[in-house]
Amino acid sequence: MPFFENKIRESIVIQYKYQILFLIMLVNILLPGFFPEEIRSAFILPALNVMLLGACFIVIQRLRRTALYIFIFGILGVVFNWYEGYAGLIGLVVFSMFIGIVSFELFSDLVSKKNIGISEIFGAFDGYMLIGYIGALLSLAIHFLDPGAYTNVAEGREGSQDLLYFSYITMLTIGYGDIAPLISASKGLSIVMGLVGQFYLVVVIATFVGKFLRDSDNKS
Repeated sequence: MPFFENKIRESIVIQYKYQILFLIMLVNILLPGFFPEEIRSAFILPALNVMLLGACFIVIQRLRRTALYIFIFGILGVVFNWYEGYAGLIGLVVFSMFIGIVSFELFSDLVSKKNIGISEIFGAFDGYMLIGYIGALLSLAIHFLDPGAYTNVAEGREGSQDLLYFSYITMLTIGYGDIAPLISASKGLSIVMGLVGQFYLVVVIATFVGKFLRDSDNKS
């Protein structure tokens, strides 16, 4: 009965795809800070990127053949991201594009849902976290091109955690001011991150409230 066991296992993974992505995003945000920079850059971040790649593939698997092409695109981003110099820069941009495609598919899936449950709430949270992660990758790319693009950010890949923190703080409009953009590219990206983050919240909340009110009317 291996075929049926595999089918059951596969359906469970797909059923909880948003929860899986949520957990992996949390690990990506929280775990790297507990390791020294040498271990973090050489092992932890590449491993977490691979895990994120797999979780994103589960989200887009309903696209079938197109999902495979998108997944290959993501693999190229992860592989190039392991290298230094311009290859690493290309990897950051490609992986950002991959996550952007996944975010769009996730959002499209949520909007098409007729009912809102716990899985959809996790999915909405995932979308917000993915947008912040894209911002961190693009900020790191700018930092590679110009190490003076941000204040109080460590050099090279050591600045990845600083910029991950900066990305989410900017999206949440907290703005502690400990890290600040200094050049036009980093300032422009910061503005876009804030706009997209707020727009996402408004659209998702409006969509979810609308579906909830419609369900309530149907039940009554």
